[in-house]
Amino acid sequence: MSALVAGPPARAAANPTTGELRSISKAITGIVGLRWILWIGLATLFLGDGLWKPYSVGTTQDWRLQAHMTQSSHRSIARYGQFPAWDPYECGGIYGSGNLQNNGSSPTQLLAWIFGLMPGWKIAMLLMFILGLEGGFLYARWLGIDGLGAVLAACAFCFSGRFAQALIDGHPHFLGFLLFPWVVLSLEKGFRDWRWTVLGGLFMAWIFADGGAVSTPMTAMVLLFHTIYFSVCFAVSRDPGPRWFRPPVALAAMALVTALVSAVILLPALSSWAEAPRVWTRPQHFPLPRILGLLFIKPTLGGLIGVGTSYAGELTLGLFLAMLLFRDRLTPQLLVLFVVAVALSTGDHGLFGIYDWQKKLPLFRNLRHPFRYTLFAAFYLALGAGRGLALLEHHLLELVERWSGRAGIATAARGGGDGDASTEGARERAPRWRVALRYPAIVLGLMLVAGLGYLASAEVYRVNRKRVAKVFTVPTPRPFEQPFHQSVGSPHAANVWSAVNLGSLSCIQAQPFPISKELRGDRTSELFLSDPRAGTLRLVEWTPHRIRLDVALAYRTGLIANMNYHRGWRVDHGTVTNYKGLQGATLPKGRYRLTLTFSDPRVNLGMLISLLTLFGIAGFFGVGLCRRWSRRSGSESTLAAGAAIAQVGFESGAVGVPRREDQKEHDRPADEGVRHVGRGADEVQDQPADGDALREGPA
Repeated sequence: MSALVAGPPARAAANPTTGELRSISKAITGIVGLRWILWIGLATLFLGDGLWKPYSVGTTQDWRLQAHMTQSSHRSIARYGQFPAWDPYECGGIYGSGNLQNNGSSPTQLLAWIFGLMPGWKIAMLLMFILGLEGGFLYARWLGIDGLGAVLAACAFCFSGRFAQALIDGHPHFLGFLLFPWVVLSLEKGFRDWRWTVLGGLFMAWIFADGGAVSTPMTAMVLLFHTIYFSVCFAVSRDPGPRWFRPPVALAAMALVTALVSAVILLPALSSWAEAPRVWTRPQHFPLPRILGLLFIKPTLGGLIGVGTSYAGELTLGLFLAMLLFRDRLTPQLLVLFVVAVALSTGDHGLFGIYDWQKKLPLFRNLRHPFRYTLFAAFYLALGAGRGLALLEHHLLELVERWSGRAGIATAARGGGDGDASTEGARERAPRWRVALRYPAIVLGLMLVAGLGYLASAEVYRVNRKRVAKVFTVPTPRPFEQPFHQSVGSPHAANVWSAVNLGSLSCIQAQPFPISKELRGDRTSELFLSDPRAGTLRLVEWTPHRIRLDVALAYRTGLIANMNYHRGWRVDHGTVTNYKGLQGATLPKGRYRLTLTFSDPRVNLGMLISLLTLFGIAGFFGVGLCRRWSRRSGSESTLAAGAAIAQVGFESGAVGVPRREDQKEHDRPADEGVRHVGRGADEVQDQPADGDALREGPA
């Protein structure tokens, strides 16, 4: 059972490539700058008109809704300098922080603030793809899939059909799934170093804040099965390594960090869901052939669950099967988790009853469309394909070595014995023309492997990019400033109203927020007295979270606002009331300036917890970096001082000149003449390439 556990502690054994072919492909893909240029280019071409036409969205109703929520949050932040806890532009006013589809708390809002709403939003999508590609590559490297195989794994996952379908359907918040490789990488590294669980918690909080009503619980479910798999493997393994309880401890620590960092939206969301839960009771079942058709048949028709909408590639499947035939160490892990993801995709009464078990858990019973789990199936499929390509690369190298009569070199590189003797014997047996053609054969082999990897990734990329190219065709409205008013609105143009500072009474939210039947879209004033004869009102200032009025009342009366009631609203004169579902207040008589302020204790407490957690994490790792830098600077100062003393001593005759024999011994490489006999491949440790510093743990 120890063979079921991939990655460290058997890091070198998981790396199948050896010799020159490995050094070429691994060295090229290990150049961070070159790799990021590749990621940026691929992601830019994949999004296409989404970037060339930044002021455009898709044609679906959900695209307008997502654009509206992003726009209303951006308006609160950029124009009014207020955290978007309350959204006055949708459904007559709803709880912004309690709406898990809203991305007002996402770090990507910073890009909208810097570059403008629509360009910043599109750059945020580009950033998610780039991070997904780099995360997929690094996780593949962590598993021992080096070189071209790691590139294939990253591309086959990030450009798979479910991400293309998310852009088609108008679900850009599903791009948070692109951060999944970072989360699972942090989880596995967290088995040995708890600091990685902090990084994983930060990425999970990002997924949650970026409209993660669906992506967060689905990611958590797959992580749970990931944890169970490793706990079982560690429990039955006889190899030295983490104990069986380390995976669940790492997962719990990651969940704690996620909850603390995202408390500003978690606390309001829990309150909102307790009052108005999102209920989905209709069973959904998808036969296994249909799920496999989503993954492996090229799309012909559209639709939410049309054939090929999760397309992951036929050649990708072929390379995955090649990994199974090689019986590699990674085979059990990737195969088991791939089967689990497919089983979850079959839904109610599906394969192994896994989805039925999931629906018994709180917060998971309201998930719908289980076929979305095919996204995770594509993830493990892509890793298996990358592993299969790396194994083909390895066996091709062995074939070249044997053909050229230098198999002894490859044997010695794997710790197979006396490399020098076997090499000399091979040279005597091999014809000179084969030895001369060895390097051209290696280059040809690399080209064949690169060509196969290109065909596999290009197939997925080309098919799904063609689908995305038809998405961004609807221009967004120009922003226009005017006094705020509620309007009837339309679900087919939801993003129009917040752009021109109008609220929309049309509501298409999946969560049943409380909405008053007294809302009107044709009132002359958004704030009025229940008894108009009692006095007058004059609007001084309106913002999403603060309204100021000059009030003159002859006697006590009520104030009514044309927006939904919420207990988070406060008044500095009188008391807050609920008037038939509308926000109201009982005002005393007199002349004064009245201020209505939205200040929800849950949002305030959550904001405090989130900020303290972020500052604590930054402070902890900042102190660690400073200490490391101080130790490094101190070491360099000590070395410099020692060199100066040695120089002075030499010049004054205090330090003698070494003998020639001693000098020769000093100049000899440390490992020269040392023969490592009896060391297997499991004991040979690879040195990390450029950009692989994440293997050593965070600062």
